[in-house]
Amino acid sequence: MTPFIMTPFKGLLTNLTAAVSTTAAIALSPFILLQSPPPAKAAEYSQIYSFGDSLVDTGNAFSLTKSLLGTGIPPEPYFEGRLANGPLWNEYLADALNIPLTNFGFAGARSGKEASNQLGAPIPGLALPGLLSQLDDFTANNAFVEPQALYLVSSGANDYLSGGVRDPQKPVQDVTAALLALSKAGAQNIVVANQPPLGDLPEATRLGLSDPLNQLSTAHNQGLAVAVEKLAASGLNVNLLDINALIRDAQAGKFGFENTTDACLLDLACVTNPEVQATTLFWDDVHPTTRVHFLVAEAALQQLDSHKVSTPEPGTLVGIMFLSGLAVSQRKRKLAKA
Repeated sequence: MTPFIMTPFKGLLTNLTAAVSTTAAIALSPFILLQSPPPAKAAEYSQIYSFGDSLVDTGNAFSLTKSLLGTGIPPEPYFEGRLANGPLWNEYLADALNIPLTNFGFAGARSGKEASNQLGAPIPGLALPGLLSQLDDFTANNAFVEPQALYLVSSGANDYLSGGVRDPQKPVQDVTAALLALSKAGAQNIVVANQPPLGDLPEATRLGLSDPLNQLSTAHNQGLAVAVEKLAASGLNVNLLDINALIRDAQAGKFGFENTTDACLLDLACVTNPEVQATTLFWDDVHPTTRVHFLVAEAALQQLDSHKVSTPEPGTLVGIMFLSGLAVSQRKRKLAKA
């Protein structure tokens, strides 16, 4: 996902950079470091390939904008080119399974083949490949797709948020086509994520778009569920990851989030405090915090494994927030000495 009407990065972050450096000076000892989700049972997957949007993009859009503009988007205090304050769910999942991760996803990507230039705002010359284009690139460069690899797909939100789509039929068809393309290429293990309640994003709430966007999310998820059920009945090993239900549970208090409505990035008290970040649902106007990504990885792992995975309490996740701020601070010091 990417913002559909988002305050320009430069203006938004002007007063945050110094604050993040200050935060990173906090002593590490009081924090319990976040561990990856418990490893899966022996088996099974050779590596992970991910496709889609910002929920899986570990730096592709950042690298592309850096080559085009000289400065990568998103900048600090975003975490190392991710649209979050720490690692993403595909990274947590790869760590839990102890396998490599290769990401083909791009923040801002839509579900079809058409390229997008929307990354916070339109950027002339920027071409972010859609999901189906990512699949074309992958299959063209991988004559022998690994059947034992795990394939992750997360796409659709940008069609609604920045693409102006108001009929979920095409995005669902595009995602379904991507799943079929993976299967045809030889993939045997696929996880596809549905859409969170897009109308509950801080930006959607402010703009009064909660009802129409939540209706689109619901319709998208219903269509995707039907498609996945049909694919599974035909023999494709595909798991539907219900991110929508996870976010609804978080909003209802299941995971101990104290703030489920506001963007952390717009509040210096949150940006500069890892403990506050650990109990905040949204990092910016449309993207969740790294703790949400951690919970999504656990949900995916539960689907891939037969054993039960426990959910850590909020206090155990503070360390990763601290480490994210520490990494930012260390990079700033290196740049200052250069």
